[in-house]
Amino acid sequence: MKNIFGILKFSFLFLFILGLVYLFLSPFDYKISFESKNAPWLFYHISKLDNYKSEVIQEKKNTLFFNSFPSEKSNHYLAWELESINEKLTEIDVKIHIIDNPLSEKLKIIIGRSSIVSSTLDYLKTLKANMVKEESEFGWDRLEENHLNAATCLCVSVKEKISEKANEMNKNIDYLASYLPIGKKDPPRLYINSINLHQQMINFDLCFKIPENYILPALKSSDIFVKKQPMIKGLSQTFYGNYSQSHRGWFKVIQKLNHQGEKINIPAVEVFYDSPFSFKPEEKWKSILYFSTSQLN
Repeated sequence: MKNIFGILKFSFLFLFILGLVYLFLSPFDYKISFESKNAPWLFYHISKLDNYKSEVIQEKKNTLFFNSFPSEKSNHYLAWELESINEKLTEIDVKIHIIDNPLSEKLKIIIGRSSIVSSTLDYLKTLKANMVKEESEFGWDRLEENHLNAATCLCVSVKEKISEKANEMNKNIDYLASYLPIGKKDPPRLYINSINLHQQMINFDLCFKIPENYILPALKSSDIFVKKQPMIKGLSQTFYGNYSQSHRGWFKVIQKLNHQGEKINIPAVEVFYDSPFSFKPEEKWKSILYFSTSQLN
């Protein structure tokens, strides 16, 4: 009996000390961990789409740290730590940090009555389930050596959020195409002049290659211009899926290149070979991203 009493006493003391450490010394209030086939930057991108107030804290070769607040009046924030283990796997830790009354909230966590933990778990479960579901809707080939020749193009310049890329293309593409001969248009091209992943902003030229010896009619808008776009020589990756989500391929390229100690150089070009008028299933729509890297230069 004395041995049992001693074990119980020791266990109670151990749990008491552990509880004190959690209540007063733990650097976070709760942690959720999971794995994903998706690239780290996609999680930051989605947090912005979900109207979380997110900010990058640190970016390293294969890791990304960012904080996100569910709302401006939120009593907590999420600290995301994403590590790309290899080109196909990302490990994610999401740590809950409670801002006001952390002690009382920690007690709620201990007894399983924390609404903050419950809502965060629901959000992450939905996020992960949606990503798993979408894995069949998008795909990409391996990186390969490739190039895109220089071309004289008819273009319009756009600066917008990455998430608005497709909307801006749809706004301008018909008007731009109206200057070119029917049946002789090459696939539309998106020349990426700058991209800010922290702010999720992009500056690009949406262009059509002008057919050789074709004389353009007078341009009716000062927003439209003719430009000799440069050759892009280096690597390419083919993306399959709705072109509104082709930036998922960009994030995957960044993940792959980080493991090779390289980075995408600007300008990069995405050529769109399919659209709703291709009459193909969306998961088979093809676009190709052409780019050079720091190693190639």
